[in-house]
Amino acid sequence: MKKSDITILFVYPTLFNPERGGIERVTVTLTRAFVKQGYKVIYLHHRSDIKVPDYDYPAPVFFFPSTDYNVPENYTFYHLFLKEEKINIVINQAGNFGDSKLYLSLGDNTHVKTISVLHSNPLLNYDYFSEETLKLRNNSFIEYVKLSGRFLIYSKLKKQYWESRVENFSFLFDHTDIVCLLSENYKKEIQRVYSKQPDKIVAIGNPNSFRVNTLPLQKEKILLYVGRLTKGEKRPDRLLKIWKKIYKDFPAWKLIIVGDGPEREQMEKEASRMKNIHFEGYQNPEEYYKKASLFCMTSNFEGFPMVLTEAMQMGAVPVAFDSFAAVSDVIKSGETGYLVRPFDLDEYADKLKLLMSDEEERKKMAQTGFQYIKRYNVNRIVEQWENLFNRLLYNEQ
Repeated sequence: MKKSDITILFVYPTLFNPERGGIERVTVTLTRAFVKQGYKVIYLHHRSDIKVPDYDYPAPVFFFPSTDYNVPENYTFYHLFLKEEKINIVINQAGNFGDSKLYLSLGDNTHVKTISVLHSNPLLNYDYFSEETLKLRNNSFIEYVKLSGRFLIYSKLKKQYWESRVENFSFLFDHTDIVCLLSENYKKEIQRVYSKQPDKIVAIGNPNSFRVNTLPLQKEKILLYVGRLTKGEKRPDRLLKIWKKIYKDFPAWKLIIVGDGPEREQMEKEASRMKNIHFEGYQNPEEYYKKASLFCMTSNFEGFPMVLTEAMQMGAVPVAFDSFAAVSDVIKSGETGYLVRPFDLDEYADKLKLLMSDEEERKKMAQTGFQYIKRYNVNRIVEQWENLFNRLLYNEQ
């Protein structure tokens, strides 16, 4: 079978607009590389209701007939779609979630091979469950009452969270050919939950987004955040608390926040009491990376965060919490950036102060990170994907 005879289908709930997030950018990057290699690529989604500008997608885009996931008409449509479009490989980009029950239902298309990608830590927020469950979400009286209730049933909630992980992976491994992690370090994580069928597990990191040969020269005194403004795993609210600790001592610096989400209004309200914070909304982050000297991540967990590699490709030195296994793949603390104890805001602020005060150290780390991150060159990552395709389609090891 020639590459031109192989059709790859990416499935995911929402459109792969690269301005929306990392999963979207990695999918577009891989799509362009696969097409360049001769494969045919198609996208299939549930809905298009995202607040980002129109985008010229590098693959044909289709939608399920219903935005309700597990309804019969979606299954009927999907089984026929796989047949009519002559799909050979399904890449399920929602492997960590329940969407897989539809995406991995093949009907009589038994020849189709399936790869389910876990774009997050396999345990999600389990290890830091208290960070979300036992925190005030606002200052209302009713929230204090709810928090008291969550304290009383905390153990039960955490047990249910674990059981949902076990249920997800039990289904996933039984209904997919390959489970793709984003780091070798996640193999230990997933085996805590599900230790069967280890032969189905592979690890492939995300490819670099940009093709750059030299570092941008004109860096400005900017701390940059790029990502969704949500209090789930991302926790950008922490960055405002950190900024509050440092901004008075560094009046020439500014914090730029690129992204949008349900917490933006509240964050802007809190930011109004401080100086030099700018909210940019959904934007192509490339120009911001080029100008920024430092990049800040404050997440509870991630998968393989492209924002870190993107920042390092553009010479922005990253600082992040050491709260998920793959972060040490990217940041070698003290060499390419800094890792901070979860979730020590004072230590985080101290690391930023250190870098903000020392331009030579920033330049040194930026150059080291720029060289280090070349290991995720798109050509190297695509080679790993093609080896996986050959394993599935031709039983090549």
